[in-house]
Amino acid sequence: MNTTWNLELLYNSVDDPQIERDVKTIVSACKKFERKWKEKTRFLENEKVLFEALKDYENVMKLLRWQKPLWYFQLLNDIQMNHPTAGARSTQVSQIITEAYNKTIFFNLDLASISHENQKKFLSSRLLSNYKYHLEKIFKNAKYKLPEAEQKILNIMELPAYEMWVNGVKKQLGSQKICFKEKVMGIGEAGGVMQSLPRNDRETIHKHIIEVTKIVAPFAEGEMNAVLTLKKLDDKLRGYKHAYSSSIIDKENSEKAIIHFAKIVTDHFSISHRFWKLKKKILGLEDSMAMFDINANVGKINKSFTFDESVDIVRSAFDSIDPRFSTYLEKYIGNGQIDVFPRIHKKSGAYCWKRTNLPTFVLLNHVSDFRGIRIFAHEMGHAIHGEFSRAQSTLYEACTISTAEVASKFFENVVFDSIFEKLSPEDQVIALHDNIIGSINSVFGQIALFNFEIELHETLRAIGFVSKEKMSELMVKHRMLYLGDAVKLNPEDGFLWVSLSHIRQYFYVYTYAYGELISSAMYAQYNKDKSFVTKLEKFLSAGGSDTPENIFKSIGVDTEKDEFWTAGLKAIDNQLDRLEKLVSTNEK
Repeated sequence: MNTTWNLELLYNSVDDPQIERDVKTIVSACKKFERKWKEKTRFLENEKVLFEALKDYENVMKLLRWQKPLWYFQLLNDIQMNHPTAGARSTQVSQIITEAYNKTIFFNLDLASISHENQKKFLSSRLLSNYKYHLEKIFKNAKYKLPEAEQKILNIMELPAYEMWVNGVKKQLGSQKICFKEKVMGIGEAGGVMQSLPRNDRETIHKHIIEVTKIVAPFAEGEMNAVLTLKKLDDKLRGYKHAYSSSIIDKENSEKAIIHFAKIVTDHFSISHRFWKLKKKILGLEDSMAMFDINANVGKINKSFTFDESVDIVRSAFDSIDPRFSTYLEKYIGNGQIDVFPRIHKKSGAYCWKRTNLPTFVLLNHVSDFRGIRIFAHEMGHAIHGEFSRAQSTLYEACTISTAEVASKFFENVVFDSIFEKLSPEDQVIALHDNIIGSINSVFGQIALFNFEIELHETLRAIGFVSKEKMSELMVKHRMLYLGDAVKLNPEDGFLWVSLSHIRQYFYVYTYAYGELISSAMYAQYNKDKSFVTKLEKFLSAGGSDTPENIFKSIGVDTEKDEFWTAGLKAIDNQLDRLEKLVSTNEK
C-alpha cells in the first residue's frame, strides 16, 4: 500500500525535461488558436464556422485545464512546503501559462458580443447542440465581461495580487511547529490530535494553535486586506452588485435562490443550538463549552481504525453500491494517488485534486479514529465523482462546486451506515454524535461562515481596511450565532480565521451546506430504493453539463422549493431525537 503521493505519475523529477516541452506545447496551442481566430468575425454569424471555432477552443481548453507542469509543482509544494524549488517553479510556470491563456480570452469576449438574434439561432442549432450550455452561460454573463486588455491585466495581476499573498500565509502556517509533551507537530496535525485528548490537554494545544495563528496574523492581515480589496475592485469593474454575486454566479447557482437558502438555514440555527446543548451534556460539563470542546470526541470507540482498516471499511461500503466505486479506491492505493499521513511541511486538511487526462490525487492528514474514516470516504466521493464526470467533454467535465459536495457526503453516509449497526449502544452514541456534528458544521457552521464573509467584505468596502482584531471580532460574532448559549468563546478564538483557507476562496463555503442537504435527500431515496443507484450514477456522470438545479431535477430532486430545504433540516433534527434517546437509554 502506497501512502504517499507518487508524483512520478506526472514527471520523474523537478528536472524532467518533459516539463519544459509540455509548457511549450500549451503556449504553442494558445498562439495557434489566437492566430487562427482573433479579429475574425465569421464565427459570430455563421453556425458552421462557429462550430469549427468551438471545437478548436475546446481542444486548447483541454490543454489549459490539463496544465500538467503547473499542477506538478503545486502538488509537490503541498506535500513539501519546504521544497527548495517547487514554490518558485510553480510561480514561473503559472506566469507563463497565464500569458498563454491571455491569448485565448478574446474568444469568449467575442462570443459575448453576438447579437441577440444570432444568440437565439445558435442556441436552437442542432449542429451546436453540444455547446448549447456553454453558450448559454456566456450569453447570460456577457454583461460582466471586461474588454480584452483589462481582462489580460487582471489575469496577470492574479499572481502577485492574490496567489503569492495566499501562498505566503499558507507557507508561514505550514512552517509553524507546536510542541506538546515532547512531540513536535504541524498546526494541521495538532488540530486533528487535540480532539481526542483530555480537556486540559485540548486547552493547552488550542492555546498553542492560537499563539501560532497570532504570530502569522500580522502578515495574514495584510494578505486578507489585499485579497478582499482585489475582490472589491474586480467586482466594481465588472458591475457585480454584491461581494458574493460573482462567486454564486461562477458556481452556476441562482444568486437569489442561494441567499434565500442561506436565510432558511440561518433561521434554523436553533437546531444547531440544540445540538451543542446536548453535546455539553454528553461531555459532562457544568460550565459552558469552550472553543476547544466543539470538535472534541465524546468518547472513544472501542478500537482505533488504522488506515489499513479504514481502507477495508471504505472498500466494502463502496463495493456494496457498485463494484466500480471500490475499483477506483484499489487503483488509487496501488498507484500512490493518496497521501495519507500528516507531517511537518505538509499542507493541512484534506482535498481531492482532479484535472483532465491526469491521475486524480487525494490528500489526507489521516488520524486513526472514526472521523478519519469519514474524511477518507468524503474525499473518495469527490474522486469517484471526478472519474465518472470524465464521460463529459472538456467543457463540461469539471462539475461546479455546488454539485461536488453532494457526492462526497453521499459516500460518507454510506460508510457511516456500514459501520453503525455493528457498534455497541455506547459506541453508537459516539458514532451518531460524530455524524451529526459533521452535518451541524457543514450546514450551520458553513452558513455562519458564509454570513461572516458577507460582513467581512461589506466592512472592508465601507471603511477600506479591516484590522486583524476586527476580523477576529466578526469571526467570534458569527460563530456564536450558530453555537448558541451552550458555548462561550474568547476574543482570541477569533484569530482562527488566519488558518481558514476557504474564506480566501470567496464565498465557497455555502456549497457545503447546499451539498449536505441535497445529499441527505439523495441518500434517503437510495435507502428506500437501491435502484436509485442508476440515478446517482447519472448525476455523477453529468459533470458540469447543466445548472446544478437542472441536474438535480433530472434525477427527481427539486431544490427550488423551501419545503425541500426544511425537510433536510428536519432530518438533522430527527437525528438529534435519535441521539437523545440513545444518551438517555445509556444513562439508565
